[in-house]
Amino acid sequence: MYKKIIALFAALMLALAPLGFIGLDHAADAKRGYSSGSKSFKPSTTTPSNNNNINNVTPQRQQPNSAATTKTPATAPAANKGGFMKGMLYGGLAGLLLGGLFANMGGLGAILGLLVNIAAIAFLIMLVMKVVNYFKTQKREKDMRTWKP
Repeated sequence: MYKKIIALFAALMLALAPLGFIGLDHAADAKRGYSSGSKSFKPSTTTPSNNNNINNVTPQRQQPNSAATTKTPATAPAANKGGFMKGMLYGGLAGLLLGGLFANMGGLGAILGLLVNIAAIAFLIMLVMKVVNYFKTQKREKDMRTWKP
């Protein structure tokens, strides 16, 4: 009896689901003709006056010879090369290890996946604790070197 009622409600929901979207086509539209304004910065031309009777002397810098200076092209550091693909590779490997490695093993796969996740979290906590302890000992050693009785 319950199966027939659930099947009836499922059929009704499936049949009536498109009716929920009627009349909502205008609700999420943005304002027509919106302009975000000017995209440039114009600094003010007025400068603040210095009225505090202090004689400020600023040294003059010598301008380098423009013919002697050459501009080098800006290049990214070697560590940033291939950032997107490297992230995709590491993300895929982490997803495989933490989520899908034991996917087709049933209940045992879920338990093994949980154990891998717990081990990864424990490793991260251990790593953070080692970094914190390293900085604490560095500070303690520095204090011991500067302490005089």
